[in-house]
Amino acid sequence: MDFRSWCKTYFPGGTFSTSKDGENYGLVKNPYRDDSRPSLSFGTKGKGVYNDFGGRGGDIKFFVHEHGIPEVWDGAEPWEERREGGKILSYRGEDHANARQAWQMWEEGKPADDHPYLQKKGYSGEDLRVTSREYRFEKDVVTPAGTLLIPATDLYGAFQGVERIFPDLSRDKAHRGGKSRCYYGDKPEDGRPLYLVEGWATREAVKRIAGDNTAVVEIFGLSCMTGFAKAVKEIHPNIELVFCPDKPGSEEQRKIVESLKQYGAVVELPEDREKNTDWDDELRRHGIEPAKALF
Repeated sequence: MDFRSWCKTYFPGGTFSTSKDGENYGLVKNPYRDDSRPSLSFGTKGKGVYNDFGGRGGDIKFFVHEHGIPEVWDGAEPWEERREGGKILSYRGEDHANARQAWQMWEEGKPADDHPYLQKKGYSGEDLRVTSREYRFEKDVVTPAGTLLIPATDLYGAFQGVERIFPDLSRDKAHRGGKSRCYYGDKPEDGRPLYLVEGWATREAVKRIAGDNTAVVEIFGLSCMTGFAKAVKEIHPNIELVFCPDKPGSEEQRKIVESLKQYGAVVELPEDREKNTDWDDELRRHGIEPAKALF
């Protein structure tokens, strides 16, 4: 099906134009969200692109895959599932301007063996990496060699960013690239409960508390949990979500935790725990059996 036929078949109502980059089509309303006015366009540039001025833009293959459209137009690159055996896809360039820099650090990284954070927590960093050199990106903190990298992939398996834990553990963690609607850990699947936690060490702890076969994902902070829950429910509407947040440290955080109950179960730490206590803290202070009893 050619470009014009594809546009009129799946998104009628727009108009065609021509530019130096090829043919373009739009604007039309996005049927996949509450679009008050037309915001969606398509173009033959490169391998086929889309632009949603109310949201995202990028390669057409990701758009058709996300929304279940069975085909792309002739000459556009079709979607191909490339996450086999847990392989992380390279930078997609659709959501986050700094994803390419994050991918560079990850791609040039080396296995994480003896990072101070891993030594402190006592967990294996088998699937993680550390930076092989120093990085100085514009409008970013300096990332020294030996910084621990935790990859953030979106729900289609595409690499979007990295969480950085510096060799100097007194420094706050920092993220480069995307983390909204992204995760690290077990791939969400229908028919398998999915446990959501805020941080990497907490994920390791919950795997031990709930069982190694339990699917657990790090969501890179409480503020990202609601967005991830909505996104994963769109793809897996019947998936059972179990939230395991840290102990809220503010009224705003308490409201977020309360709001999560509309998407699934929330396993909260006891009331007498200190603010910002997480499940890794709980496991270390009280032992495996008391922690299991809370689940």
